[in-house]
Order: sequence, then structure tokens, then C-alpha cells
Amino acid sequence: MITCQIRPQIQRKTMGQQRRSALYNLRHVVFFSHMDSAIYRESGKQNCMSLILQALVTDAAIEVIIYFYLFVMDMRCSRKEGWHHSQNGRRSCQRLCLIHVLSCSVRFQAIPSHSGRRSLFDYYVKTRAEEERKEKRAAQKAAVEGFKQLLEEASKDIDKYTDYQTFRKKWGNDPRFEALDRKDREHLLNERILSLRKAAREKAQAELSAVAVVFKSMLRERGDITVHSRWSRVKDSLRDDLRYTSTKHEDREALFNEYLSDLKAADKEAERGIKSKREEQVIVISSSTTLSQFLCLRERLKERERELRKRKEREELKMERVRQKVRRKEATSSFQALLVETIKDPQVYLIAMVAV
Repeated sequence: MITCQIRPQIQRKTMGQQRRSALYNLRHVVFFSHMDSAIYRESGKQNCMSLILQALVTDAAIEVIIYFYLFVMDMRCSRKEGWHHSQNGRRSCQRLCLIHVLSCSVRFQAIPSHSGRRSLFDYYVKTRAEEERKEKRAAQKAAVEGFKQLLEEASKDIDKYTDYQTFRKKWGNDPRFEALDRKDREHLLNERILSLRKAAREKAQAELSAVAVVFKSMLRERGDITVHSRWSRVKDSLRDDLRYTSTKHEDREALFNEYLSDLKAADKEAERGIKSKREEQVIVISSSTTLSQFLCLRERLKERERELRKRKEREELKMERVRQKVRRKEATSSFQALLVETIKDPQVYLIAMVAV
């Protein structure tokens, strides 16, 4: 606690250290040099404390400056308060000055110049603003770190389905939860939940890929499945295989269709290879072509025609099956719609029968 009296005298070494400290902290107000007693002012500074600058030659003047500055610090004036607010306004600093006027009058009047008091007060406001920003950043960082620590402790209660309200009901009374703003809390919690969801998706995708490899290997081992095979005819023969039962019901037919697509792609690639080899082996008929070479070429052309004809028949058969499936689906839908209408209105059934 600083008393209201100026210390009368202190040792020269200690006073020299205080002088250097005061001049360094208040360097934007005055700059003093003992060598030639010259006075320098910071550029743009209009109000100069002439009385203080003249008294800076003595050690007691340095203590006076520090004494007044500590008084302003004890008043805890906000950085948003100006000099006029602190002197004549209605803010807290003015009330503190009135309350402590008797106990602090010595320190307040230690600087005789009004402009000197105001310069020191402005310096305090400037430095206090920077201190408040640093304190705010430190408090925000501590709050964020505390909330992250809370998320780590509550990791058992957080999964990919957790939302902010559920988390708040259980951990809302924790001081680390209340120390951070809601916007920041939701942001950090959503980051944790999104990371859990991403990990779950990656795990599910990896499991599905592994199941797909095992299921396709089972189909490949059978050897009788071709591009013309149908799932409705094949699935009954696979029910006893463990690889079949370990695959989800909704994924089996999709994996089977993927396997057929792989077979079709492989067949197309093989056909392109065969076609390229045949083109390389084309025999050009000329005057030197022998009868055996001509007969061999004719057999190749006939074989190619037979393959094209078989392929066309397979494609037509496939299209016919697709058309039958579509017609069956349409007939089923129509019949179901008729049943629904019959339940609602029995006369609809009679009209339909008459139409038939």
C-alpha cells in the first residue's frame, strides 16, 4: 500500500535506477539527457509539461512522476475513459477521485501542472489499453484450453450423434463450460463431432471394401457365374456359405451386380484384344494367294459371323427379359392400386370386371 507522503530522500544508486525506469516507461512524454540538459519532445506532441521538464534535473522530480502515475493506476481508470470523463464526467474514475480525495490529494497534486497530469493520464490510458488486450487474449486462450480439456474428459459421452443441447444438459454446470462463449463452445464441440463422424464413415467404408473383396472372391470361386447370370437364381446356392451370411442383406445384390460389371468389362477387354490380333492376321488375297489360304480366310470370316450372331441373340434375350420385368412390375403396381381402390370403393372392382 502506497502512503500519501513522498519519501524525503533515498540512496543515489536506487534513485538512479528509478530515474532510468521512469524515463523508459514514460518515454513518449519526455526524453531527458544529463549531458547537455537538452529537452526533446516526441513528434506530434502538443502539450508539454514544462514544469516537470524543468524539475527533471533533480531526483525528487522523478519520484513525483512515478508517484502520480501510481495514483492513476490505483484509481483503475478504464482505457475508455478520457481525461475529461475522469475529471468532470459521471464515470467510475471520477467517483473514485472524489471518494479518495483526502487520502490521495498529495499524490494527485504532486504534479502541479494540469497539462502534466493530463499527459501522464493519457500515457496510462494508452498502456492500459494494450494491457487489457493482452489480458483478454490470455483469458480467451485459457478458456479455450479449459473447454478442450473438458471435451477430453467427456469423450465417453460424445459420439457422432451428440448435439450441443445434449452436451449442455450434462456438462453445462462445469466452470470450464461457462467460461467460454456459446459460439466458441459450439464451434469446438462441432469440430469434435465432425471428426468422429468422419472416422465412422471411413471405418464403415473400409469394412464395406473388405466385405466386397471377400464376397466377390466367393462368386469367383464358383466358376459358373457369367455376365448372363441372375441374382434371383444364384442366391439360393450361396446361402450356406459363411461369406454370404456375413454380408448385409442390402449389400449382397449390389455386390453381385458389381461383379457382373467387372466380368463385362473383362470380356470387352478380351474381345478388343482378340479383335486386334485378328486384324494383324488378315490375309490379303492376291494373285499369289493359294487355295488353302483362301479356304482358311473364309473359315475365319464364317466364325466371326457366328460369334456376332450369338452376341446379338444374347443381347436380344437380355432386352426381352428386361422388358418382361418392367411389364411385370407395371402389372403388379396396377393390381395393387386396384386393390386399394376396391377397399375404398367396392364398385370400382365391378367396373373393372365389366371392362375386362
